[in-house]
Amino acid sequence: PLAFATVFTGLYHPLDEPDDIGLEEIVASAIVLVVAAGVFLGSALMARRLARGLAVLFMSTTLRNAVSGLWTADGRTPPEHKPLPNY
Repeated sequence: PLAFATVFTGLYHPLDEPDDIGLEEIVASAIVLVVAAGVFLGSALMARRLARGLAVLFMSTTLRNAVSGLWTADGRTPPEHKPLPNY
């Protein structure tokens, strides 16, 4: 998506009435794309860690086994399986 946005922005500015486009508009577009790329990459790097934290906080150990791939994808050991008590 960011590559598409960069290409679109690069083509849009010169093609859409180039006389009305100032340097500040091009710089603003570049800044927005750089910030968006940073947010995208940061969230992609933090997604698994955040999901593991939420699973530990809100899921029982039995349910955590369903999302054990969050641990094994990073080479960690998944949480232990504890059977549910018989009521």
